[in-house]
Amino acid sequence: MRAFLSFMVALNVGTLAFMPTTPSTKSLRLYHSRSLPLKAAIDDAREIFIKELEPDDQDLQKFGENFSILTERVGEASAVKMCRSAPLMFLKDPSRVSDSFDAWVDRFLAEGESREEAAIAITKNPNLLACLPAGIADAPVGATKAYAAFVGATKAYAAFV
Repeated sequence: MRAFLSFMVALNVGTLAFMPTTPSTKSLRLYHSRSLPLKAAIDDAREIFIKELEPDDQDLQKFGENFSILTERVGEASAVKMCRSAPLMFLKDPSRVSDSFDAWVDRFLAEGESREEAAIAITKNPNLLACLPAGIADAPVGATKAYAAFVGATKAYAAFV
């Protein structure tokens, strides 16, 4: 018998619950207590994740953990945007996503940039979180910001094509 996935993730802004609706569809329900437009955006991101990747229960758990990590760090709207632009990133090990995010923030701070600048670059190019944290210490911040802006612009353009 297929095990049902259910867990509650405490977020700074509300509670998000993930649970499959039926064992055969592998669908993931995201209920959010804040706003209907945001709930619709989260549902859209979830549907893209499921359609593109055909995840199993373990993938859905990683999705939930990574979504929670990113929501705490960049906010709900940016986490949804990241899911839409790079759903594969949500299959990464959650500890690596967290460590990579922190390494990018540290790198940006070391170059005199702000935490917000790091969050903007990561939101524009979520694949930055796939970098090994050890390799981020030598990354050129200016080039990273420029490339993130390029990736963000091309993904926005691709949505209209």
